[in-house]
This record gives sequence, C-alpha cells and structure tokens, in this order.
Amino acid sequence: MIDTPYEISELLLLRDELRAISVQVRDLNRGPASDPLPSIAPLFLAAQSLLARLAGGPHPALTGNRPAQRSLAESGSADARAGTDLASALAAHRHEDVGQPANPYLTAYLSQAAARHDLAANRCLDTAATIERTAAEAPAAGLRRKAAIHLTDAQHAALLAFSQGGARRYRGLAGASSVSLSPAVSVSASLPSTS
Repeated sequence: MIDTPYEISELLLLRDELRAISVQVRDLNRGPASDPLPSIAPLFLAAQSLLARLAGGPHPALTGNRPAQRSLAESGSADARAGTDLASALAAHRHEDVGQPANPYLTAYLSQAAARHDLAANRCLDTAATIERTAAEAPAAGLRRKAAIHLTDAQHAALLAFSQGGARRYRGLAGASSVSLSPAVSVSASLPSTS
C-alpha cells in the first residue's frame, strides 16, 4: 500500500529545507566581505545530504507517474547543480579577499546556487502536487495503467536483439522499419511507439 500523505509530507519537508539553504546562501552573498569559507562548506554538505535524500529514497507513489518522476528528477538535478555552484564558490574563494570588496566570481556562484536551490524546492512542491492529484484521480485499487502492448514474434525478436546490442534499425523510404538481427537475417516489423 502506498502511503501518499507520508510521501507528500516528505517532499514538502525537503522543499522547506531547500528553501532554508537558499536563504542562507543569499545571506552569505549580502554579508560583509568577511571570510565565507566557514559558512559555505556546511551549506555544501547540507545540499549533498538533501540530494542523497531526493535520489536515494524509495518513492512508490511515483511508480507509473511520469510527470511526478520528471519533476523529482528536475529537483535532484537542480540541487546537484547548486552543490556544484557551492563547490565552485569554495574554489573561487581566496583568503586575501577577506575584508576586500566581494569577489565577483564568488558572488556569481552563490547567486546561482541560491537560484538553483529555489528551483529544486519548487520542483519538490510540483512533485507533491502531482502525486496528490494522481492519488485523487486514481481508483481505490491503485494507479491506472495503460493496456499492455501486444508484440508479434517479429517485433519481440527485434526488440530482444536491440536490448542485447545485436541489431540495427533501418527506416525505409515509405517509413517502414526494418531491423537487421545479423548480416544474414533481417526482420521487417512495425515497432510499437512508446507514446
């Protein structure tokens, strides 16, 4: 049984934590030209921890829910890029800059990291909303599934050869597909579309 309310609450908690990191990064960027190194490193580690929670946890409510999967992937991607920006800010930091006007590279990396954390937080909210909407639309037995695709023997042989890396697909002039399973064997098959 999928615990949809729990998954939604976890995503909203991640959103709040991502927004908190974004605010802290923005505060670093507005602060005086002090040494930001002691503040950036913990934020970098916190961003990595959130990324691990986004990517590492099982999300059974996402099974078969492409829009929710896509928005969660976008959230993880934005958080990973924000972590890269924080790492770049660490690399751009020079101890001789302490007490001087802000290093423009450091400022740019911190601004970009804050914006990406905001994007990741928004995608967590989108994912939670999509899960909630899907749960409300789904029958009590679970998510609706598309009907299974029925393959002919030729289609099955072609797809099996593709999955094992031993086939090539050719498109004829009339749009028909032909699959070469080996130099001696060729199968003409209309492969099913995935849309």
